[in-house]
Amino acid sequence: MTDRQQLSGYIEQLSYILGKIRHYRKQNQYVYPRPFASWNKGYNRLVEDLQAAQVLSAPPFKLTDADFSPSGKSIRPETVDKLVRTIRQQIVHLEEKLEELTRKAVEKAAGPHPLERFFSRDREGRPIEPPAEDDLALVVVPAGTAGEQLFRRGIQPALEARGFRCFRAEGFLADSNGFAELCRRLHACRLVILDLAGCSPEVMLALGLACGCGKPLIQLQQPGEASAVVPVGSALLPYDDAATVAEELEAMLTKVLPESVSSLSADSTSH
Repeated sequence: MTDRQQLSGYIEQLSYILGKIRHYRKQNQYVYPRPFASWNKGYNRLVEDLQAAQVLSAPPFKLTDADFSPSGKSIRPETVDKLVRTIRQQIVHLEEKLEELTRKAVEKAAGPHPLERFFSRDREGRPIEPPAEDDLALVVVPAGTAGEQLFRRGIQPALEARGFRCFRAEGFLADSNGFAELCRRLHACRLVILDLAGCSPEVMLALGLACGCGKPLIQLQQPGEASAVVPVGSALLPYDDAATVAEELEAMLTKVLPESVSSLSADSTSH
């Protein structure tokens, strides 16, 4: 298997040929067959090495009668330009492979991320997305009595009345298990509800993650708080207390998720 040092060597040799061509053309008006044959031979030899190492599959560069000037004493400028472009293309391909090997080496040296054990992967190492849960709502409110009352008396009853299951994420800033669970629930949930009171760090983090995941979002805000930016597909619900949230959240759910709310409500009624 070709390593980074070998790839760097190939790139260096191809760059050396380009340098020779560039220097020659600065010093000479015409490119004669002998120097061109030297460059061409050097390039084709490298192509053979690359093919043998199974790094790249590229055809050798060959001249035809049309590549010579009418007198036959020099190489047409267009042909020289073509060789230069061909060499540069191979350098780009090799640099991409070198970058990939370097990235893998850095990842291997760094070791697994502390949160990696919480997320399943397939045989090729790709993350497996958690299955979607259309009746799941993720809720993040500030810690403390006020947040607890808002959740228990306002948010949770309104959501459950419309057929949603609630998951309240808390304590995840200082707990890797909690943060991993937050990420899983964010990927799986249908809706995110956040209380912006006091701009809690946990709420602000969840807000950014929810926006990044593109989840429908309802932001709760008390009077006197700084004006919130409402992302596309989201809604802002001003409230005075938990009772206000319980009363107005249902209408807000219909606004943000009209189809899902009606179907969930019908399912919950039938059960």
